[in-house]
Amino acid sequence: MQALGVDSAGTLWVGSSRGLEAWDIEGATPARQRLADDQGEIVDIVRAILLDRNGGIWIGTSSGLL
Repeated sequence: MQALGVDSAGTLWVGSSRGLEAWDIEGATPARQRLADDQGEIVDIVRAILLDRNGGIWIGTSSGLL
């Protein structure tokens, strides 16, 4: 695990070398999120997560910012 964030809906976002997962804190149910860069290549390494004040989720990956 390399990055964590909790959004306003209570979803726990977990970033790691295996990608991005979103966890429903109430039900503890994970959902893997597939990320792709501008060229459509799958990105698996998440290094940072930033939740902005407008509800946006910014993901720092091995391929750049998504």
